[in-house]
Amino acid sequence: MHACELKPRQISLGSLVVCSAPEIYIKMAGIASTVYNVICRRSSTFALAIIAGTFVFERTFDTISNQIFDSYNKGKQWKDIKHKYEKE
Repeated sequence: MHACELKPRQISLGSLVVCSAPEIYIKMAGIASTVYNVICRRSSTFALAIIAGTFVFERTFDTISNQIFDSYNKGKQWKDIKHKYEKE
């Protein structure tokens, strides 16, 4: 046999043995089943997850967009030049 013994998840193609990593599949299946059991199993929890995800996405997108806009227009906005025109 080759470096890894043949297991049910491996394929032998003549002298080529393709070894898979079943622990990766088990971990991913564990994560997927946990997500399903916690979020997707009940429609009320699923709807709440969608609403919360939408809120987080909107706030993150808005913050990043504002930072990009402010960096692109630095020195051209009122907040950057108002000290020249205001009297104390």
